[in-house]
Amino acid sequence: ATAPAGDTKGKKAIAEATSAFITLMDAIKLNYDSKDTLHPLFSDVLTKSGQVSTDFDGRNKLVSWLIRVNKMGIADTLDENVLKEMLWDVDTAYNGFFNQL
Repeated sequence: ATAPAGDTKGKKAIAEATSAFITLMDAIKLNYDSKDTLHPLFSDVLTKSGQVSTDFDGRNKLVSWLIRVNKMGIADTLDENVLKEMLWDVDTAYNGFFNQL
């Protein structure tokens, strides 16, 4: 049986959002610590997850991190402890996103 077009679109949106979360978490684990590397990844997560849901636990933390990264100077970097906190918040948001599906 073929899935309805809307269902396929929904599944694709979920897959794209999941991929964006994983890419962001991997980048943080690889110590991506600057505005030019993190901002596009946070934007991507919020855009793609927003196509599925804008109301999940931890989304507000993602928005806060995007704002914080956006305010950074281009030469600024985040230290290891901040990256650990960021990873925790992104992972928590991913779990909130996943649990709402």
